Amino acid sequence: SVCGPARAVLLTGKYAHKNGFKDNEASNFGHSQQTFIKEVVKNGYKATWIGKIHLGHKLEGFTDYDILEGQGHYYNPDFISLEGKHREEGYVSNIVTDKALTWMDQHKNDPFCVIIGHKATHRTWMPDIQDFGKYDTVDFEIPATFYDDYATREAANQQEMSISKDMHMGYDLKMYPTVADMRKEGNYARMNDQQFDAYEKYYRPIYEDLKNKHLSGSALAEWKYRRYMIDYLNTAESMDRNIGRVLEYLEKNGLAENTLVVYLSDQGFYMGEHGWFDKRW
Repeated sequence: SVCGPARAVLLTGKYAHKNGFKDNEASNFGHSQQTFIKEVVKNGYKATWIGKIHLGHKLEGFTDYDILEGQGHYYNPDFISLEGKHREEGYVSNIVTDKALTWMDQHKNDPFCVIIGHKATHRTWMPDIQDFGKYDTVDFEIPATFYDDYATREAANQQEMSISKDMHMGYDLKMYPTVADMRKEGNYARMNDQQFDAYEKYYRPIYEDLKNKHLSGSALAEWKYRRYMIDYLNTAESMDRNIGRVLEYLEKNGLAENTLVVYLSDQGFYMGEHGWFDKRW
């Protein structure tokens, strides 16, 4: 349920207690250990990782790489490659896919292995500007366990994943008291004026409407759940679109019949089940 250890398992084929990467905070991944990438390169493949890896910045075994720094950012993210650190202007799902398509175009006549590590969909959901509003009118059904009281399950009762108690109005839902408060938060401070203005124009009326409703208790919890789901799906839209771009490239260049595409997730979020969000169970 935590992303770094999941990716370490995928690379090595070993459980976390064997590959040494047990958590995102205190573990260091040993890139010198055997990985499937080293095997494919040894057998003549070009291999790269593009996007999020979050297992350190000094990869081994790949012929090259262009990875997000740490968790990465949705807007104007920093990348690290063999040439060093550099910032790219734009939205992360589009940038990662652009890089992957460029790399495949350079290596389409060779056996190749490309891992495309998308930042989306990761907390906090931050949609591409073009996807604002796409799921805003969906009537999301409240999960049957939304009001779970965790009776007889003390460990579940202690989790800090409650939508009603632990979800941040600003960080998670973009509901900031002032525009200045929003602008100084890290994800928005790195935006250019055009990007930030679009975010402010979309989210500010939602905040004002919420303030006028004076919600509390279960009504506020259900409002937060709905906004959480809207942001999630609006963010997933960009990833779906960009996966489509990769599949279209393979078809267009006659590579689809001889390319194995593996689509998977390195984590799973609660989407309101048991009244929870996030993933840290």
